[in-house]
Amino acid sequence: MKLIMKRRELTVLLWLFIILDNWLLSTDMNLVVKTIAVVVSFLIVTGWIAFQLRLVTSSSLVKLTVLLLLSWIIILPLGGLGITSYLILTLPIPSVVLQFIYIHRLLLVLILLIMYVVFVLGWWAVQPVIFGWIDGAKTYEQVPLRKSVISWLIDVVVGGILIAIGQAYLLMIGGTLLLASTVSLLLARYFQFDIVYRHWEVPAIGAVICVLAIFGWGHFQPKYPNNYDLKIIAHRGVDNGNGVQNTASSLKKTSKHFHRVEMDIQETSDHKFVCLHDPNLDHLAHRSLLAKNQKLSSLTKIKVSENGHQTTLTSFDDYLRVAKQTHTKLIVEIKPQVGISSRQSAREFAKRYHRDIDSDQLSIHSVDDSIIEQLRKESRTGNLGLIRPFVLSRLQTNQINFYSLNYHAINPAYVQYLHEHNIKIYAWTVDSPNAARRMVALNVDGIITNNAQLIQHKVDNVHDGLKYDAQNFLLQLI
Repeated sequence: MKLIMKRRELTVLLWLFIILDNWLLSTDMNLVVKTIAVVVSFLIVTGWIAFQLRLVTSSSLVKLTVLLLLSWIIILPLGGLGITSYLILTLPIPSVVLQFIYIHRLLLVLILLIMYVVFVLGWWAVQPVIFGWIDGAKTYEQVPLRKSVISWLIDVVVGGILIAIGQAYLLMIGGTLLLASTVSLLLARYFQFDIVYRHWEVPAIGAVICVLAIFGWGHFQPKYPNNYDLKIIAHRGVDNGNGVQNTASSLKKTSKHFHRVEMDIQETSDHKFVCLHDPNLDHLAHRSLLAKNQKLSSLTKIKVSENGHQTTLTSFDDYLRVAKQTHTKLIVEIKPQVGISSRQSAREFAKRYHRDIDSDQLSIHSVDDSIIEQLRKESRTGNLGLIRPFVLSRLQTNQINFYSLNYHAINPAYVQYLHEHNIKIYAWTVDSPNAARRMVALNVDGIITNNAQLIQHKVDNVHDGLKYDAQNFLLQLI
């Protein structure tokens, strides 16, 4: 029976390098060594493809290398085989640009997605021209696309079954095999060497080596950290819908079980602060009012309802008073508002609450860098952090104590980087037990959740921690 063994060789080659390079990058080994390992892996794959195409001249080898680099750059938005996260940590983007992206992220993502799809389709459409650019490349009579896809689908089925079983090692084997097989199919079709080849020994030996590498990875993984000081933090002061978000009445209930709460504030027209997440009252009061245009005294008379509960809006003074009475520590998000100077809001907040900022009663975070920068000028000892819905550039480490990251964006690379700089990581908003266990496996410092009691129970009862290490490993690849 004829098998498409040449692509199988490439599959196991990519499979091995995906495992080894990402394992190596996750260690604390010297950066130069890590870089050399990645470059060597790339050159070996390039050399293998050059051998299949029978390239001998230096110019053809250079052109092939350039094409493979461009191909790899194209997949960077899709994870870059695990390298993208590490590259992002070297990329400086001005905070004002990041702020614009965060505010308009839905529209920008849609535009960029359309542009990306058009570019990829165009890249594939000009393949004959690009391939002809490589001098002396040997051409083969390719296996029909149908057979290539069937071969790939076999890998998909095998990988999918292993992933579905969910055991740690099988999860790693299935996930990495599926990725390597997909990339090898695309490369083989693009460079036209998906040819029939009878010898199966090399792919078989390579597959065995890959499986052994995965078992080696698992052996050296740290044990699931059940006993470290993980903070479970009630999101907006609510636990399992026990009240209206960001209100004193909910805080009193939640603080009976949890003494760490994340909540939101906004500046009012008289330069005071009300506990409120959205800039308007549409959601909670069904009224088209902007908090920034109202005095605090009028806002605290407005009735709000949520989760079957009703109360009135709470001033931050009252919320802080209840927090002190119940010995609850607060993580306060200062919301930036259109038309109000963020730095002025920070100065006003610092003037009113400087003693609490300098104590451990309050931690302050914001998506607006200028708010945190101004607070740092006002307080040298305050516990200050930045909020990131996703990571697009190097994470600032100067004058920052912690990051609050969307849990979808957290991966081993970011945790390793921030912990190396003695910066804590809080994951938000984690309501799924599986996601919470993944965060624990990543060794985050805190979990912000709407279901604090449930998450606390689930993270305390884990029997297969390595499975969550495997999930984190695979998610970073894509």
